[in-house]
Amino acid sequence: ARIFRTVRKLYAKELLKKQIRIEDNLEKLPRVLGSEWLLSEALKHLTQNAIKAMKRRGTITLTGQVNSRTVYLAFADNGSGMTPAIRDILFQRRIPSRDQNEFGVGLLLSKMYLNAVNGDLNLKQTSHRGTTFVLNLPVAE
Repeated sequence: ARIFRTVRKLYAKELLKKQIRIEDNLEKLPRVLGSEWLLSEALKHLTQNAIKAMKRRGTITLTGQVNSRTVYLAFADNGSGMTPAIRDILFQRRIPSRDQNEFGVGLLLSKMYLNAVNGDLNLKQTSHRGTTFVLNLPVAE
C-alpha cells in the first residue's frame, strides 16, 4: 500500500487533469517480499499506461486478495484496451509507440521486475472497456 501511495503521488497532477479516480483495498493486504524499487517501477509503468489509455473521468482499480502465501493484485483501468497485435507481443518485445519519447518496454520491464522478486505479471483481460493485469507477489514472513 505504501509503495502505491508514492506512485499515486507521482502521477497526482495527471490524474487530476484527466479526472481519473483511483480505488483500492490495499490497506487490508499483508506486506510482500521484494525490492521496493522494483515493485514501484512496475506499478509506475502500469499507472502510466492506464492514464494514457483513458480519455477523461476514468477509474483505476486495485483489488487484492491473498491465497496460499501469495498476494494477487488486480490492476484494472476502464481505458481503451489493447489491440490483438499489441496483446500478442505484450511481454515479448518492444511495443510500437506513437510517442517518439517512449520506448515501449514498460510492461516487459514490469514483468521482469516482478519475476526478479519471485512474482509475476499477467494480462487477465483487455477490451474496448478497459484492461486488467494481475500481479502476484509472495507474502513476507
